[in-house]
Amino acid sequence: MKKGLKKFFAICGIVTAAGLLMSAAGYAAGGLPSMGRISERYSWIQVGSERDAYTYVEGNEAFDSIDIDGIMGVEIKKGDSSKTRICYGDGQREPRLYVEDGVLKAESPYKGGGVVIGLGAERKAPVLEVYCEEGRTMKTVSIDGEVQDITIGEISAERIEVSNEAGNITMDGTVFSTGEIRSDIGNIDLENITSGGLSVYSDTGSCSISGDLRGENHLEADIGDITLRTLLGEEEYTVDASVDTGSLYINGEEFGSYESHYRNGTGAHTINVISDTGNVELCFAQGAQRGTGYHHGEGRHRGL
Repeated sequence: MKKGLKKFFAICGIVTAAGLLMSAAGYAAGGLPSMGRISERYSWIQVGSERDAYTYVEGNEAFDSIDIDGIMGVEIKKGDSSKTRICYGDGQREPRLYVEDGVLKAESPYKGGGVVIGLGAERKAPVLEVYCEEGRTMKTVSIDGEVQDITIGEISAERIEVSNEAGNITMDGTVFSTGEIRSDIGNIDLENITSGGLSVYSDTGSCSISGDLRGENHLEADIGDITLRTLLGEEEYTVDASVDTGSLYINGEEFGSYESHYRNGTGAHTINVISDTGNVELCFAQGAQRGTGYHHGEGRHRGL
């Protein structure tokens, strides 16, 4: 069994067992109020809340980088004015939000594989909300997530680094010079992005990437489909794509279905794709010349 699947089933088993056990104990001890007291005592337990509370950044120091510590969702988006806050459940332990040496630091009270017990409540984990004014370019967006979703909207940054253990990573309209995205369990959806170079590493989950992709682009996945759609023609790229188990498609046409290797072009920008288990689809701007490659599964050369 693949490492990603083992981790996925282990997390599911632990969370389910702990949730059932603590739910039963909480109800037996007096329901939600009692569970709240238990969560105050043990840092690895969260209890959801139906009402939201907010904590705002301490002081007025400006920041151009973001660093996340602990279990916390992240939403970074364009706004009419700059605003930074953490939304969390009323009655839960309060997260901390401050700026140090130009870096925004968000610290969740839940760390290291915390267990979320909702008991019907809506807000189960804190969420960092960062609103950026139009025209502002951040130096570095660095996010190291654990078990929550990460969403980045129409902002600009020199570099974006996102790593997530379990949860989806989503971008839409994001502009950055270079980026590196890593996911253990969860889908990666990067839509309408503008990038000068991108590296994506996925253990278990699908990857969908579209936009103006320039520079060096490296996509690697163990288990899950990869879809890449670029605004540039294929003649702009040097392309190298290999699939072990799964089908490979170029502009909607199947190139190979097993152990396929496609190479084409000598363009200034590069696309390198490595897939272990899953389909790969590469779509370029129409009118580009088609390439050639090797379809090892049938032991023959194949041109498109």
